[in-house]
Amino acid sequence: MRRRLIRLTFRSLLVSALLSSLTGCVWWRLYQVYNQMAEFDEHFSVQHDQSFTLLFKDPVVYSEDFVFLAKLQPTQKGVHQGVHRWDYFFQKVDQNNQSVNPPIAFTWTLFFNADNRLEAAELSPIFLKIVPPAFLEASIRSIAGAAINATERQLKADVAKMAKITVPLPTKNSILAVLGAPIGREKSPAGEVLSFRFLLVSPDIEPGYESRAMSTVKLTFDPNTERLSRMSGRYAGLKIAINYQNLTAL
Repeated sequence: MRRRLIRLTFRSLLVSALLSSLTGCVWWRLYQVYNQMAEFDEHFSVQHDQSFTLLFKDPVVYSEDFVFLAKLQPTQKGVHQGVHRWDYFFQKVDQNNQSVNPPIAFTWTLFFNADNRLEAAELSPIFLKIVPPAFLEASIRSIAGAAINATERQLKADVAKMAKITVPLPTKNSILAVLGAPIGREKSPAGEVLSFRFLLVSPDIEPGYESRAMSTVKLTFDPNTERLSRMSGRYAGLKIAINYQNLTAL
């Protein structure tokens, strides 16, 4: 146990040393947010009714950091009483990448303070039909202590020690009622996988990164209960993969 603790401490110091050389850049600021996650309730709060909002009590990341990471601009920008609002509009498309009719879409909205630092992130109601708020919050909290893969710039969370959630996951039929028909169906050892495609409406995408505007969301359903068990997708360059069965007590 002591040797393991020493190795973990050394790794943390090494990562800190490497990232400290990047002071002033986006990766250092992201690492600061990662550290804040260890004391989640001190640095963040969550609100959810119709939508889901993550509030940053000690803002660190700048608005332009998102452009640097995603290589694309939000659908629209606005300013109201000193608060900058960026809306990312994801519209569902078919296999030919044409908008479906009737239209189906969800939004991801970022709010920045007068210093252009991120102070809130909001997901629209339709997203909560796929990911219930309790699971979304648990997924965010799991970032605390997640293993860092510096080469791939990824975080892998260990949810084994987290309290299990008793909220039931949505069924396949309830999700289809919201998202409509998928563009693909396939079988896997984990169950049936349905694919949905969304296109981010962006007025400016850095050349060579056009594919980042396209997001294919894959939802896996338990073969016995037909309830959602896994979700993976990419949203404006941000890749997310969640195994809900590791979070639920049901």
